Amino acid sequence: MDYTRRGSRGEARDAPFEDHRRRGATTQHQRSVHDVVDRAVDTEDSRRIAMAERPEPIVGIDLGTTYSVVAALDPSGRPMTIPNGHGDLSTPSVVLFEDGALIVGKEAQRLAMLEPDRVAECPKRDMGSRYYHRPVAGRRVPPQVISALILKRLKVDAERRLGPIRRVVITVPAYFDHTRREATCQAALLARL
Repeated sequence: MDYTRRGSRGEARDAPFEDHRRRGATTQHQRSVHDVVDRAVDTEDSRRIAMAERPEPIVGIDLGTTYSVVAALDPSGRPMTIPNGHGDLSTPSVVLFEDGALIVGKEAQRLAMLEPDRVAECPKRDMGSRYYHRPVAGRRVPPQVISALILKRLKVDAERRLGPIRRVVITVPAYFDHTRREATCQAALLARL
């Protein structure tokens, strides 16, 4: 015997549940479902409040060979990429050594064709070495210093959006040995991260 009713569109409906809904009565099951939903909303709200009260953000930096990216968690706990000063989501890993000035990112990449002897590109390839593979602006520069300049630019751009940053995770490739990982840590310390 079939105890289900058919709705106007032919779908099966549970007869007792349908009667309660029509009368406006709330079943024990419906109340328990509402309680579970309310608790889940309260938990989500408390998580958001806890994250909003966190004074300093935790930032992740992908110090890439050709491009570098900064990410953080938004107030709801989802990761978001932080745009740089130009509004781009990635920053070229390029540094131009001008007389008395250092230019990092897109401007340095544009000027690389005009002044190749003053530009350091892809310093990550030389991490762990004593010096960058060629002189830059007539000087031998350690790759940690070049990477630190890139990290410093990324930090400044991220702090504009997030406020002071003290806790950072910097990614390194799996093939990096201990020397290269230590060089990356030195670059972070030079950038005051």
